[in-house]
Amino acid sequence: MTPDNPTNEACTKPNTKTTLWILLALSLAIVGCGLASPKPASTPTPLPPPVAAGFTIDFIDVGQGDATLITAVTSETLLVDGGRSKTRIRDRLESMGIKDMVGIALTHPDADHVAGLVEVLEMFPVERISLNGGDSDSQTFGNFMAGVEAEGAAVATVSRGDTIPLGGLTLNVVHPGELSGDSNEDSVVLLLDCAEVETLLTGDAEAPSEEKMIASGTLFDIDVLKIGHHGSLQWYSFISPHRSNFSPPLTYRVLATWGHDNQLQRHNREVDGSLRLKRG
Repeated sequence: MTPDNPTNEACTKPNTKTTLWILLALSLAIVGCGLASPKPASTPTPLPPPVAAGFTIDFIDVGQGDATLITAVTSETLLVDGGRSKTRIRDRLESMGIKDMVGIALTHPDADHVAGLVEVLEMFPVERISLNGGDSDSQTFGNFMAGVEAEGAAVATVSRGDTIPLGGLTLNVVHPGELSGDSNEDSVVLLLDCAEVETLLTGDAEAPSEEKMIASGTLFDIDVLKIGHHGSLQWYSFISPHRSNFSPPLTYRVLATWGHDNQLQRHNREVDGSLRLKRG
């Protein structure tokens, strides 16, 4: 577990959570009362129960591209990227029974990540949009930004050190720091640390970005890794051959993503199908 990551509300042990609620209630009572005369004791207001630990992540088969749906135990949802196909992301979300979308995080403006999000904006009211601040002159990205403006959602540019809240969960932005101008390398990389599972979503980040994250300790003790750039050669050439050379060694369970044939020989739903990780 990464020590510097902020604690996720939904991932705190119930006993600790209850203690924190009690301390918070006492603190508010002290601040609110100040030096005023004591009042007769009254029936205390029941404390809200702690949010149960857990989440569900669906790695959705959208053909060429990425789409990852995170659902908190509060049923709030965040979609990270939407693939290239508008019809495929729509059909997948409808078949899953998704009725609304709290947030969207676009890792970078490439068409195989952003095109499907245009359809998502037409399907649901979306409250928050997180972007890396990179620009693109493509018509697809232009259509997405026009949809964001029409939606009236709150837009945040995120970089390393920022967080994205979701129903008591906290997704930590671990990359990029400053934009390099390379669309793939500037992908937003998200770390979700919850219920004793660390999940890293890497967008299309390739070997140079991975080297930086490894050097900073970001990739240690990762349980679930969404492979960068669909498992392409640019990803596979660095982490896979070298992951055992680090001290301590990198530990993770690899989940391939979909796209054209890649170094892992896993590329579409005939091979993989959509994958679901459920915790708690």
